[in-house]
Parts: sequence; structure tokens; C-alpha cells
Amino acid sequence: MKHARLLVILFILLLSISCTTSKGFYTQANFIHAAQRTQHFIDAINQNESGVVYDMLCEEYRAQLSREEFIRRSADDRTYPYLTPLYLHLVSLSIPLRNEGQVVCSVAARLEGEFFRFPIRFEQGEYYFLVFGDLIDGSYREKFPNQVIKWI
Repeated sequence: MKHARLLVILFILLLSISCTTSKGFYTQANFIHAAQRTQHFIDAINQNESGVVYDMLCEEYRAQLSREEFIRRSADDRTYPYLTPLYLHLVSLSIPLRNEGQVVCSVAARLEGEFFRFPIRFEQGEYYFLVFGDLIDGSYREKFPNQVIKWI
């Protein structure tokens, strides 16, 4: 009886160690995948690939605006007289064990030390981003309300 009890305790101990170890690998694999997906998203922003950017936006944003309209608004937004694209460089990525994390990027060709932050969300088995809300709600048109653009 003592041997059986000892074997059961040993089995439970081994099982708990293996579950903890596999959970650690699972979390590390998730972080690596999130980092790769984030870099792909940043590359799409830097290369002005609005369709790819749209496909990686969170479901909440995609439900509010069609892909075609997002692409149109993205091109319209770049007609304003300020430096685009952003030319982002990934600085840090934090993903919690639950739903939402944070992406921090440095912005090239702007003020030194300027950062662009946006949330990353895990939904339906993949990582998506909550960024460019001004394109979704149309408020990007109000960035320069009194600006007159004259092309020569």
C-alpha cells in the first residue's frame, strides 16, 4: 500500500512538472508568434500596404468599415501635408496571459524619442491590432481643419 501511494504521488509530481513545462513552452511560442505577426503588421504600415493592415486590424474595427473603404481612407489620409508613412521600428511588445497587450514602436524621421503605441489583442486564435481608429471613425479629416492645400 505504501508503494502504491508513493507511486501515485510520484506520478502526480511528474505530471505537474510536465504540465508546467509545456505551459512555459506554449507561452514562449505564443510570444514568438505575436512578435512575428507584429513585425509583419509594422512592415505593412511602413510599406503603405493598407489592405494587409486592414486584414490585421481587430474584428471590432473591421466590422465598422469595409476593406475597400479603409484603403480609400488610408490613401486620402496620406494627402494631408505631414510626413507619412510612419516608418515604425518595434521597440517592445507585451502580451499578457489574457486578452490584450501593448506594442511600442519608435518613429523614424520625426522628433527623436517619439513613440507610437497601440494595443494588440488575441481574438479567435490570432493576434490583431487596435490602431488607426481615426480612419475607422472618419476623424482623420479633422487633423488639419483650417489647412488649405495648394499643389503647384
